[in-house]
Amino acid sequence: MDLTLSKRFSLAETRSLEFRAECFNILNSPVYQVPGYTTVTGSQVRLADGTGTIQPGQPYTTSAAGGNGFGALTQTVSNTVGSGTNRQFQLALRLNF
Repeated sequence: MDLTLSKRFSLAETRSLEFRAECFNILNSPVYQVPGYTTVTGSQVRLADGTGTIQPGQPYTTSAAGGNGFGALTQTVSNTVGSGTNRQFQLALRLNF
C-alpha cells in the first residue's frame, strides 16, 4: 500500500510551488518469494532442481522439488525497486511557472 500527500502553494498569478511526500509500502508488509523458484539474470524465474533446472518431460518428484521443504515460504523477494522493497519515503519540491 502506497501513500502520497501533496500541497500546492500559489506564489503569483502564474507560479506555484508544490510539495509532495510519498511513502511506498507504508505497512512494510513482506512479499514472499514463490516456493521452489530461483532467480536468474534478467529477473526471470525458473523451477530449480539439483542440476539447476527441470527439463520438459522429466518427472517432478519431491527430491526435484527441494525435499521436505516443498511449498514452504522460506524467503522474501529482495528487490530495490518495485514490489518486494522495504518501506521507502520520498520528498519532492516543484516550482511551476
